Amino acid sequence: PQEGSEPLNFGLERELTYAGHLTPAAQLVPLVKRTFASADETHIRVWGPAGDLAKFAFPSNRRSMVSAMTFCPNFSTIVTGEVDMTLKCYSLSLDLVESFALEQARLALRGDKEKKSGRKASGKVTCLECLSTAGSFILAGSECGCELWQLTKSRERRINTSKLRGLEYHLQLNLVKQITTEPVYRIVCSAEQRVIVAGYKTLVVLDNELTLVASCNMPFVCSAHLHMLSSSQAEMMTGAASGAVHLWSIQAFDAPVGSAVSDGLCTRLEHTF
Repeated sequence: PQEGSEPLNFGLERELTYAGHLTPAAQLVPLVKRTFASADETHIRVWGPAGDLAKFAFPSNRRSMVSAMTFCPNFSTIVTGEVDMTLKCYSLSLDLVESFALEQARLALRGDKEKKSGRKASGKVTCLECLSTAGSFILAGSECGCELWQLTKSRERRINTSKLRGLEYHLQLNLVKQITTEPVYRIVCSAEQRVIVAGYKTLVVLDNELTLVASCNMPFVCSAHLHMLSSSQAEMMTGAASGAVHLWSIQAFDAPVGSAVSDGLCTRLEHTF
């Protein structure tokens, strides 16, 4: 700290207990103005410092519907991936805004390859992250890989907009491209304009253009943090499902002259805690 500057205080500002869920809340997403959304087997709820603000109840014959959740600030919508192979958008008051079937868009992108091979494009969404770049781009991790989707406003006007202020037009969801093909376990958007995609066997680091920067063999990563030391060097910490924490170094290297190997990045495990 600079001489004469006051020390910073860090600690718990207020302790709140939210007891509205009847079953464990598997999803938790921060929203706006110190509110957040959560989901359990029977409900989606929006909370604030004063308690429960809104809730959406699933039908009695449909349980554990939400498998992933994120927040899209451009349209102020809560985006959920659900087990019926849909991606849904809810307003902050939990009115259903849109429901998109994912399979048709996946098959259209992959063309005849899936049909000829007999492979299915299906994959339940397991994690969602809204990118901070311009445009409402959403990364969706699923059993069939990591996909980039874009949420945009269509030209089709809604008939009734009394409950959906600012959403007078329907939204549309477009599948932009397939990023990876391995089943995805977790997606982490780093403050360093990097995206970490953790699969069941490997972990990859992507830049802000979603091109591959580095990769390592590390299954079931629960959390990750990336710190850029320079344009050619970074450190990454990963937390595994086993409870271990791993420290990785990512560093650029120049291939020897005349070598068949091109320049690239080397990812090396430095320490395990």
